[in-house]
Amino acid sequence: MLQKLSPSFYSRLGYQLNNQKENLFMNKQEFIDHIASQRNCTKVEAEKTIDMFTSSVIGALGKGEEISLVGFGNFSVSKVEARAGRNPRTGEALKIAAYNQPKFKVGQKLKDACNK
Repeated sequence: MLQKLSPSFYSRLGYQLNNQKENLFMNKQEFIDHIASQRNCTKVEAEKTIDMFTSSVIGALGKGEEISLVGFGNFSVSKVEARAGRNPRTGEALKIAAYNQPKFKVGQKLKDACNK
């Protein structure tokens, strides 16, 4: 579930909302535009950078590694054990298999930026 961020958070990043409605969601293309304008690079370079970051995080977490970006946060994987559950529609009992859950713990600098 995506969390809506306040307009002041975006204004601190230098991002202007496109319309007066409270559309507080930035999609990938808008994020690419933002990075390109902030770093004075092309949109292609910004997209490659974002894609490289996301694929690197996915690859590392897929191998069970942890990533720590001081001030931003920590990416890790935790094991969720198998458990019994119920189908909400029918009430039928079912078994939920064990799986690995990706986690993100927010760093202090990011937390502070969201609470100014």
